[in-house]
Amino acid sequence: MDVAVPHTTGLSPAPEVEDCTCPPGYRGPSCQDCDVGYTRTSSGLYLGTCEPCSCNRHATECDVETGECQGCQHHTEGLHCERCQPGFYGDAQHGTPRDCQPCPCHGPSSAIQESGTCFVDADGEPTCDSCAPGYIGRQCERCAPGYVGSPSLGQPCTGEFGGKVGDGGLAMPGMGEAAADRMKSELAWERK
Repeated sequence: MDVAVPHTTGLSPAPEVEDCTCPPGYRGPSCQDCDVGYTRTSSGLYLGTCEPCSCNRHATECDVETGECQGCQHHTEGLHCERCQPGFYGDAQHGTPRDCQPCPCHGPSSAIQESGTCFVDADGEPTCDSCAPGYIGRQCERCAPGYVGSPSLGQPCTGEFGGKVGDGGLAMPGMGEAAADRMKSELAWERK
């Protein structure tokens, strides 16, 4: 609407005569609001401009005022869905649904079940940063000294004498405290 002139027609007043066709990113009777999937920036016009949410293609909506992404998907998190959730690795900023993959860290519950957290090492491969007691290796895929089993084949690591991995590390019946301490220190050395 360019100009409004007071004029009596005898009809009742029209409360809203403006009906705009909004450009992409805007909505409202006067295109004054940002549309879903857009956030207001402080640059540009008086009220700022509406620009697409910056969510690395892992969310479709963001807070209109702050730009914080809402409902990050594909195992991502962060203000802009820019990083992988714990238990996943990759580069979430590539913007594809497969950016974040499960950490391949075998654990005591199942050989194939991945658990734990990992990071991408200098060679580009995922490396687990905290194996469960009794497990060692880049992906916690081997049993530590004093343990037997095959995590990659579904067999948990157990103490050589039939004990299972416990909170304190080794749980082998009949093993003296000094021997258990020695095995724990070997395990700590293997993790390095």
